[in-house]
Amino acid sequence: EIMPSLVGSEMCIRDRCGEPLDLITCNPPYKIDNTGFKNADSAVSIARHEIMCTIYDVCAAAKRSLRYGGRLCVCNRPERLADVICAMRENKIEPKRLRPVQKDRDSDPWLILVEGRLGGSKYLKMEKPLYIKGKNGEPYSPEMKRIYGII
Repeated sequence: EIMPSLVGSEMCIRDRCGEPLDLITCNPPYKIDNTGFKNADSAVSIARHEIMCTIYDVCAAAKRSLRYGGRLCVCNRPERLADVICAMRENKIEPKRLRPVQKDRDSDPWLILVEGRLGGSKYLKMEKPLYIKGKNGEPYSPEMKRIYGII
């Protein structure tokens, strides 16, 4: 079952479904509140900045909502990696997999994908980058085509 999104530091998805969850995915706000340019549209600012929800809030809600061994998967910006790992560990969610996302082989990572496991032992696997674009100017890499179901 896919649950609707929730916002706020008191969120607990388990309260809505009654059962501990196996997996929570989240694309939280990337920017710390009061940093960077804020959009005049408050909805856009809330989506981009930690105004109503911080990475710590996400991890705390996941801790309350996941079953032991359940997974939290988060995407964020590379500059927030330390924040993501610290927030996970503060909430007993051990980072298990880390994968950079790059537009192509020549660009720096612009996103990170982090998977953590509630109650997991310490071991972090660094995975190969996920490339968005293919070789020779193709719009998508073979892996992205598989993800999108194009192949």
